[in-house]
Amino acid sequence: MADSRDHMDVLFVCTGNTCRSPMAAAWFQHLCVERGVEHIGIDSTGLATRPKDSVSTNARIVLEENGLIPMRLFSQLLTMKMIRRADLILTMTGAHRELLVSRYSIAEKKARPLLSVLGRRGGGDVFDPYGGSVADYRTCLEMMKPALAALLDRLQ
Repeated sequence: MADSRDHMDVLFVCTGNTCRSPMAAAWFQHLCVERGVEHIGIDSTGLATRPKDSVSTNARIVLEENGLIPMRLFSQLLTMKMIRRADLILTMTGAHRELLVSRYSIAEKKARPLLSVLGRRGGGDVFDPYGGSVADYRTCLEMMKPALAALLDRLQ
């Protein structure tokens, strides 16, 4: 997708920006650091955030178990500026993509569900752990890891 000299901005989108998208962004950032990839900007946002909601405790616990911290501690609502800046927008579900594109037609060519990166092996939605146990959050992160690795493979 991108030449290693080209800067690329990747935006992860979920509903409230407190669980899935912050975990995806943190893990993807970890992969970039691990592989020495410096040309990718990473951020996360939500389609229906409440001002200053904090990243969920269980998301922070699971990230800390992996030696990571969230890139931001509070949620942020998706803006047109973020969409314009993003080269690639990864949604956690197909419904997120549909809602995103219905609100911002400019996002249509940039947005795709995260698990679609896996091609025939992928598809479907990332499990929403909101309100669940730490184990649910672990399951969610494990579900995203192969797609995030495949994404970085394509962007390197």
